[in-house]
Order: sequence, then structure tokens, then C-alpha cells
Amino acid sequence: MQPMLLLVSKLIFLVLVIERYDQKLGSPFIPFIVPLDLFHDSVSYALAIKATFFLGGTLLLLNLKPRMGSVLLGLVLLLHILATRLDFKNHVLLSSMLLMLNGLHIGKGRPTFVYAQFVLIYIGACFNKVLDPDWWTGRFFQNWMESRLNVPAPVELIVSVFPPSLTYAAFGWIAMAMEALIAYFLIVPSKRRAGVWIAACFHFCTFVLSAGNLFGFFI
Repeated sequence: MQPMLLLVSKLIFLVLVIERYDQKLGSPFIPFIVPLDLFHDSVSYALAIKATFFLGGTLLLLNLKPRMGSVLLGLVLLLHILATRLDFKNHVLLSSMLLMLNGLHIGKGRPTFVYAQFVLIYIGACFNKVLDPDWWTGRFFQNWMESRLNVPAPVELIVSVFPPSLTYAAFGWIAMAMEALIAYFLIVPSKRRAGVWIAACFHFCTFVLSAGNLFGFFI
């Protein structure tokens, strides 16, 4: 397993542990796949999925069988969101796909499918915002900051200096522009390294603005 992919998989697992995602793993509840409802309230199922989660993490962290561990973790996340409709989150699906792609990648060549996944994610995220008027007006960003995060200190400082409506709108415009730029840089092989650094800086800024919120597992 390539060192870069190994590091990414380990970081995803560590964030999952920090966020105590294992506590969400349990028996199916309103699944996307109806037959999984047979295991509703099954203690054995809940124990099995938790055990597989930690088994995969152990194989990965201790470099025992990192590829197998990464794939197992990805399968656990995918199975959980398919079995529990209310726990479906885009960033969990992304983490699941990334863990499996990392584990299944063979050889020393460039992980093309990993790059392709991120390109699709950023293009989709950008178009989703572009087509939503609330992102242009700043209403979505304002609602996220005020209703979900109770206006973190960094954002509160900025809106105390600049007009709130314009500030929230500007945040939305910057997010759309950055996602489009990151997608473009990841598409062009010669610009991918720069694209990775731009994405890292973008999400670090999001991390700071949200006062340490690990939204999306990107950090």
C-alpha cells in the first residue's frame, strides 16, 4: 500500500475514532436495502459490525494487513449507511469509498480512481451550490453558522467588522470558486500537487472558521 494512501486511510480512521463514530454502529434501522431489516434490533449484528470496525482499524494502524484493514473499514461504513437511512451523510459515503479505493489500489502507479473521486466530489459540490440561490445570497452559510454552529468566534469577529449579509454571501462565493478551482487543478495531472495543497488550505480555513468543527472529516 502506497505511503500516501496508507496515511490517508489511517487519518480517516483516527477521525472516526475521535468523533466516536463507533457508537453509531448498530443494528439496521429504516435501511435503504429492505432485506437488512431482518437484522433490526439484532445484538449479534451490532457486535459484529463494531468488531469488524475495530479489527479493520487495528490491521490498518499496526500495518499488519493495511490494505485489508482499509477495505474492511470502508465496507463497514458503507454497510452502516445502507442499513441506517437516518445516518446517511455525504462525508461518510466519501470516507467509505476512499478507504476501499485506497485498499484496492495495487502497484506504485498514480491512484487515478482516488483523484477521479475527488474531482467528481468537488464538481458536484460546486454545481450544487451554484444552482442554490441561498448560496449566492449567503443565506445558507448564515443559517449554517447561526443555527448549527452558534456563530463560532472567528466568524463573529468578521461579521462584527463587515456587513453580515455581504460577509456571508462572500463566504458562499469563495466556497464555490475554491471548489471549482480545486476540481480543475485535480483534473490536470501537472497541477494535482498544487490542487491538493489548495484543497488542504481551503479546508483548514473552514476548520478555523468553524472553530474546530470536523465537518466532513476533511481535516
